[in-house]
Amino acid sequence: MRQCKSFFWEWWPFQNTISFNITCSTAEKMRIEIYDMLGNTMKTTEVSLISGENLHTVKTEDLTPGVYTYRLMGKRT
Repeated sequence: MRQCKSFFWEWWPFQNTISFNITCSTAEKMRIEIYDMLGNTMKTTEVSLISGENLHTVKTEDLTPGVYTYRLMGKRT
């Protein structure tokens, strides 16, 4: 069962970043995977999260304008 969830994210187009606010009940190492709408992986970032709220920013300068989705993948540490 996933122990973390992202309940908020912001895209900053002029700074080429997406910010994720991820809440975890335990410390975890996770991957944030960003996909295009065809399901192709466009960017993968590995993060170490602590118990509680975590704010993590992903650089998106290599992504072209479009519609994307994301998912959190990880294991409990």
